[in-house]
Amino acid sequence: MMKEQLLAEYFCNHQPFQVRSRLLEDRDFISSYGLRPNAVITIGGKIRVNQKDFLPAIRKALEKKGQIKFSDLDGKKHIVRLENGHIQVKSSSKELEARLDNFLILSPDRKERMKSLKQLIDNLGPMAPDLSNIIVEAEKGELNYDQIDLLLNEFSRGVVSAQNRLKKCI
Repeated sequence: MMKEQLLAEYFCNHQPFQVRSRLLEDRDFISSYGLRPNAVITIGGKIRVNQKDFLPAIRKALEKKGQIKFSDLDGKKHIVRLENGHIQVKSSSKELEARLDNFLILSPDRKERMKSLKQLIDNLGPMAPDLSNIIVEAEKGELNYDQIDLLLNEFSRGVVSAQNRLKKCI
């Protein structure tokens, strides 16, 4: 990495969430320093976590079938765990507990992973892009982070997501 890229990345990572979001939405800024914006997942409208930090925590919880701590963008520690076949997230303040079963697509268990993947793709509806190659890869083994990113991006920004947001506004 170049010195400028490291400095730009350090600068971005130490900004408040809203400032960091604006910087990483600025295509000129990103391309000038060779940065890649990190996807942020918001849980229950309260916990904002970097996707690249959260997904490995979920994978560990699924593999070890135990509690795994992860940090949000504000540095607070939270817990993700597998409980009765469901992925549960509990906030550090214990005021939020959320069930995130869509992330069972990260399961090391093929049967569980395929069931969750098929449900997720069904929820995306007929306007979703062709995801057959991801289904084939999931049959072979765990999905990589680029494949997960594609699925989560479609789930959060695709046609069905836009339709659901419009329904809430009407």
